[in-house]
Parts: sequence; structure tokens; C-alpha cells
Amino acid sequence: MLKRVPFRSGINKTDTEYSQEGTWIDGDHVRFKNGRAEKIGGFTTISSTTLDGTPRGMFSWRSNASIKFLAIHTNLRHYVWTGGAAYNITPIRSSGTLGANPFATTNESAAVTVTHTSHGLIANDFVTFANGDTVGSLDLDTTFQVTSVTNANTYVITASSAATSTVAAGGGSSVTFSYEATTGRADGVAGLGWSTGTWNTSTWSTARNATGLLLRTVSSAQFGEDLLFNPRSQGLWKWPLDVTARAEQIYQNANSEVIAPSEIGFMFVDPNRHVFLLGTNMNAAGTTGDFNPMRVMFSDQEDAETYITTATNLAGDVILSEGNRLIAGTSTRLLNLIFTDSALYTARNIGDIDFVYDFQLAGTSCGLIGPNGFAVVDSRCYWMGNNRQFYVYNGGEPQVIPCTVQDHIFDNMTPAQMEKVYSFANSSFSEIWWLYPHDSDECDRYVIYNYLENTWSIGTFDRTCGNDRGVFDTPQMINSSGVVFSHENGVDSDGAAFESSITSGPMDIDDGDRVMELRRIVPDLVLGDGASVNFTVKHKRYPNASETTETARQVTANTSKLDYRVQARQMSLQISTDGVGDDWRLGDLRMDVTAGGFR
Repeated sequence: MLKRVPFRSGINKTDTEYSQEGTWIDGDHVRFKNGRAEKIGGFTTISSTTLDGTPRGMFSWRSNASIKFLAIHTNLRHYVWTGGAAYNITPIRSSGTLGANPFATTNESAAVTVTHTSHGLIANDFVTFANGDTVGSLDLDTTFQVTSVTNANTYVITASSAATSTVAAGGGSSVTFSYEATTGRADGVAGLGWSTGTWNTSTWSTARNATGLLLRTVSSAQFGEDLLFNPRSQGLWKWPLDVTARAEQIYQNANSEVIAPSEIGFMFVDPNRHVFLLGTNMNAAGTTGDFNPMRVMFSDQEDAETYITTATNLAGDVILSEGNRLIAGTSTRLLNLIFTDSALYTARNIGDIDFVYDFQLAGTSCGLIGPNGFAVVDSRCYWMGNNRQFYVYNGGEPQVIPCTVQDHIFDNMTPAQMEKVYSFANSSFSEIWWLYPHDSDECDRYVIYNYLENTWSIGTFDRTCGNDRGVFDTPQMINSSGVVFSHENGVDSDGAAFESSITSGPMDIDDGDRVMELRRIVPDLVLGDGASVNFTVKHKRYPNASETTETARQVTANTSKLDYRVQARQMSLQISTDGVGDDWRLGDLRMDVTAGGFR
């Protein structure tokens, strides 16, 4: 007799497989919509420009002339993609002329030593030279990455070929230099103390700032037409929509007076047009000093360059108390949210010149896992906590979101790389995505929460950042190599097959007390034109016994039934695709299963 086989919506990995009858226990590239499993959308490449570094941030916006821009921040450089091309907007932090004959070469070696007193560089920083003479037959008038730092006055670069002679000092007296903004770490380092971090990151006998061990993340926001961004532990930079120009730091005014912090942990812009700086080495009185990881500064209204409080402006600061450091902040339709490593604060604009913002503690023991671990949809904010929980805030107190894949995620996440978690909304499907590293140093997995249906999905993806549709017609994601993709675009993987799969928990009769015989499966699917799926039955006699896998059966639009002769106590079903153009949505499956004997 054919019987409908019901499955609860979503992936469930909270218990043993045997205890999860009627659920889906695994999947890849599958979502749930209206309670039904279906393949997620495919993707196409929109930019394959080679980028230096690993992408750690994305931000899209539109100019007043409706020109679309996509900012892409890596641990090494900063780019803007527009009009089909990527432009390097990395700030130039210093430039000038080196001393006479600053280059030294060694015969048959590509290593070049550069002398520059108090250069301030670290390994991997980008340097550009011009107007120099050849040294050891090497033309050094180009851009290099610093290979190593010898000391405060010398560093080493690597030329594209080996020198043909040893030169102690060469290059002439007119060599100009241009140093890009300091690069950041690609990976996090767990713990503090001796041997932690890279050699020569700080000077001997100088206290190590914990932020120096953090991987580079970047926060971005639109201010008017301009792009504001902050590479963590650096200052605030502004880029004014000119693809031929580099971003410039908001730091000093025309009189060389310091007007903004040079070290910031995170930044965002609220709807009232105040720029918020989270964690700074300056206060609202204009006093600079040690970095305070719990200080919040906000600019004057409509002014991204005024942070020092006066009697006539609305700039200010406050030091929050719950937590060890500020992680990130954002705005919802109701108010601003500020995350620490252990708590959530709200900041409500009250319009009083003496008390511009009212800061309130909204919840404790709900710290954010990393600077990009949250996403906002209308008045709601969703985030991954650093305590193995997911949360939503919609006023009042933060609420824990029950998660059916919680242990699977947190048990396998790489602890030292948790700050790489990157969240964004996929609003077309009422989803929140989190990209995260699963037993690896880079993000290679995702977890999806459907906030309308309260379901969870998991899967694999080489993606480090994502961005909702809006400015662009589809969501964008970028992989660890810097390739940008348009997602939810078609059904394939950039023209190749986009594989998908979903696996059920074991089914049985009489709680496994009797053997069952599977005779027939009647598939119920909506398939794309020319698409097919594979049905695979897996079965075993006992929960801990070895599993037998039947040969996969192909299902097309013309398939009415699949015949089987299988006897077992437990059976599970896997539905998968591996062909170009395959697209599917599951309906109500029916199976012809009869009870056999007890043996």
C-alpha cells in the first residue's frame, strides 16, 4: 500500500540519526520554502579580477547619478568594483624621497635591501618606487610587497629577477617612495604571550596590543555619496567616488590639528547621519592616548570629520562597561545596536545637545562572534553569538533562536578563525546566511536561517563575504581568491553542474521492531526543463550495523515510479543532482512499504 511519507521542514542534526525519523539530517545547496526542500539558486561570475589578499568585507551603494559601486576589502588592500572593472583605492599613508642610494643588491639574488630611517613598515606592506637608477641590472621603479623587515631603518623586497652584481648602495639620489596603508593579518591567532603573532610586529619590551593578534576585518558605510571605511586597528578613511583617486584618512585638519582617532575598532553610520566609532585611541575632548576598546565616539550630525565636542555641536563619546571590547555596531529602523564581546547595547537618539544618545544595556551573555557576524532585516537584527547560540533582537531583550544544527556548526568551527564568520540577508528568500570556517582556516561552509519559517539549512561554499540584493539585482558573494559571483542567478555553477543533495533520517516500522520491505517509491517533484534527480536508498539492519547503498535511480519528468526489492529495519533516502541544468523542488513522496517478520 502506498503511504505518504512526511518530512519536517529544515535540516536537523541535534541527535543521533536513528532518533530523527521524519526529518532531514543532512543537505548541501538546498533550502526550504513553504515547508518544501528545493535546490538553491546557481551563480555566475561577474568579476574575476585578481585581488591581493583575502576578501574580508563587501559593501554596495549607488551614487546620486545611479552609478553602482561595490567596495571589496581584503586583509591587504581595498578595491571598488564599478562598470565592470576593479580599482585599487588603498590609501597612501606616506610618500616622499628616500636618501641617496637606498638600494643594496647581492649578485645572483633577487632580494633587495632598502634603507629608509623609521620606515614604519611591516611584512606584506605595499611600496612603490620611482625615479631610481638601475641597481645590479634591476629596474626597481615599480610596486613591491615587503618581504621582511630587518629593523626600524631597513627592509627587504624581492625583485622579479636576480641581480647580476653586488651593489652596496645604489639607485641614485632621486628615488621617490609611496607606502600604502598598513596591511593586516589574513588569519587570527589564538591566545596571547610568547611566540604569539608574527615576529617584529612590535618593538622589544613594548606591551603587545591584543588587537595586533586579530585578523584584519573592515567596516564600511555610505555617507552621502562617499564611502567611509575602517580597517580594524587603523583610522577612518573616505573615498569620494573618483576611480583615479585613493581614499584619504580623516585625521588632521588644514592646521595639522588632530580631529579624529588614528586607531578604531569598527565604524558605522546611523540614520541620523552620525558616524559611530567603536573602540578608539582618542576621546571627545580631543585627547589622544592608549586605545580604549570600550569607548564609543560619535560625530557631529551631518559631519563625518567632527568628533571633538563643543558647546554648539552634537559630537560626543561614552565608555560602556559590560564586556572587554566593542565588536561591532549597526542600525535598525528603531535604534542603533552596539555589540561587545559579551553584551548588547542600544543607542537611541534623543536630540538633546547635552545627551545626544541614550545608551542602554539590552542584554548580557549574548556577545557577537565577530565584526561581521550579524545581519539586519527591517527592525530586526540577527547574529551568531560567541557562546554557541543564535540571537534575534526586535526590541526588549535579545531572544535565543532555537537551532537544529547548532552542535554541527560550533563543534566543527575553527576556534582561532571564528572572527571570519560573515553574515548577510538574502531577503528574496527570507533568509539570513552565515559563512564560517569548518575545520579549516578559511570560510568553506554556510548555515541558513529562514526567519519566516524557522528552518535551518547547511552546506558547502568557498565564500568569505556576501551582500544582499538591492543595489544589484541579485546577492553577491566573493570567494577566497577574490572572484565575485552573482548568486540566485540561474541553476548552475557558472555554467557547470551545481550539485545538490538532501538526506533523510532512517525510517522504520514499529520503532524498528520488525523488518520492512520497500517495493516502490512514487516521486513527487517539480523539475526544471530537462532536469533530473537521483534517488538513492540506504538501509541497514541495526543502528550501528554497516550500511548498504542501493544503486542510484534517475528520476525525470516522465518517471512515474521506482521499483525496489529491499528488506531492512531502517531505510533512509537521499535525493541529489549532478547535471547541468538540474533544478528541483520536492513535493509529497509516497512509498510502498510492508511489514515483514521480526527477523
